[in-house]
Order: sequence, then C-alpha cells, then structure tokens
Amino acid sequence: EKYYFSVITGVPAYTQEEQAFIEHAETIQVGLSDGRNVLSDYNDQTKSFTGITIDVMSLVSEKSGLKFSYNILPGELRAAEYLKNSDAQIAAPLMRSEAVMESDQMLFIPAKVDSSLVLVGRQGEAFDPYGSFTLVLPYLMANTEDYMRDKYPNAEIIFEADDFSCLNSIVNKKADITFENIFAAHANLQRPVYEKLYIFTAYSLKEEFSIGVLNSDNPLLVSVLQKTMESLTQE
Repeated sequence: EKYYFSVITGVPAYTQEEQAFIEHAETIQVGLSDGRNVLSDYNDQTKSFTGITIDVMSLVSEKSGLKFSYNILPGELRAAEYLKNSDAQIAAPLMRSEAVMESDQMLFIPAKVDSSLVLVGRQGEAFDPYGSFTLVLPYLMANTEDYMRDKYPNAEIIFEADDFSCLNSIVNKKADITFENIFAAHANLQRPVYEKLYIFTAYSLKEEFSIGVLNSDNPLLVSVLQKTMESLTQE
C-alpha cells in the first residue's frame, strides 16, 4: 500500500482503518533497554528513561497520536521472549547489523539512524582477530554469538548483564575486548574509570537503529509504526 508524505502537516497519510486504530488504541507498553547510556538509560532517581530511543519514541507518539508507557527490558531476555511473556508490544532499541541473527518471530522497524558497532579494549594492547582472547558481550547481544564464533574462532565468549559490566570485565582483565554501539562507547569511555580503555577504529560494523514487534502482533499497529517511522526518516 503506497502512501504519500504530507508536506503541510508532516504526518503520513494513514488509512481510515489505521486512523480509527490510533483513536481507539490504549496505551502501548514499550520495553526499553537499560544501561546503554545515550541509546537508552533508566534513571532510578527520576524514574524515567533518557537517550536516543526515548526521543525517537516521543516523536512517534507526537506524530501518530499513539500513547506509550515504558518498562525496563531485562538484559538477560531476548526481545522476542520478552514480548511473548509480557504485556509489552514494542522492544527498543534493537540494533541490527550483519552480526545479528535474523529472527522469524520479530519484525524490525528501522529509524535510519547512522550508527556502528565498535571494538573496545585496553589501551596499549594490540588486537589480533586470529589470536586467543576473551570476548565479553552483554546478554542483549546474545543473537550475535554465532557470527562472533565464526569471525573469531579462537575466542572465548562470555556474557555479562550490560555494557557497563562488559567494560568492567575488561578493566579487571576478566575479558580482553567487547563490542559496543559507537554512541554508547564514546559516552562511556569519558568516565574516569574507563580512561585506560580504547576504541579500535579499524574494527567496526554498520548498525541500524530499529524498534521491534512480534510478527504475530496487530498488523494495524505495525503499519502505523512503519509509516510514522518512515515520516521521521524523511525529515
């Protein structure tokens, strides 16, 4: 179904059925990752989220009229598992790259935010991709394990709760390297505790910022989200 972007209102041309869905929709629960710094972070004091993801979701709400509430997406759960076993209908952010194993259960709706996945290790230590080393990844990147084992066959791969736990493992020499979103990595490495860590710029993967829904979810919700996200991309 083709639609046209409205220059006057800046709102995509929803069908009558989609507009009726928006008007009658209850508040939609969204599971957001915690501890991802500028991507998505929960503040215990203010009881609120900050970061690129909440900014994108706020724009989607403003454009479409959909209302969202937010919960923490547990790091040890994959997005599909979380959505199937909770009242949430959206999980974010889901960062897609060639390292991410495709899921037949999930539909990814991109926001076209230029991003990349970068390698972080200790300063002064050379990285040999064919050598033996310990790679630590957050649980939310468990869907990259097959890619990492194929790419780095001599690596030991371990998992930690979140990005900060991974960086701490490198500082404490429990692990040697990790992969992290470039926005989060630049922000995290400004903290004094990580001053001896380093981004290996020669090793990176292009990433695509997305939100995710289950393939089995309401097709009207999916089409509204797709059209709204596309309208944000065009601005």
